[in-house]
Amino acid sequence: PPVGERVYLLLTLPDGTEVEVAGVVRWVRDASLVGDGLPAGCGVECKGMPVEVLRALEAFAAEREPTLWLAEVA
Repeated sequence: PPVGERVYLLLTLPDGTEVEVAGVVRWVRDASLVGDGLPAGCGVECKGMPVEVLRALEAFAAEREPTLWLAEVA
């Protein structure tokens, strides 16, 4: 989806918990520009989610290896 588009996601966490979140696309890594083994994808900013959903996502993030993508600065 293009930057600025509103998206709705259904995420299934490793424990099987499903969480629904809404957000806005903030950056896109296009498949034609991918390098260094990084996959195509996008970043979604989510605001105003229920506390229980936020806690479930925080617990998930605490258990997995971090990933990082830095946009090129023009």
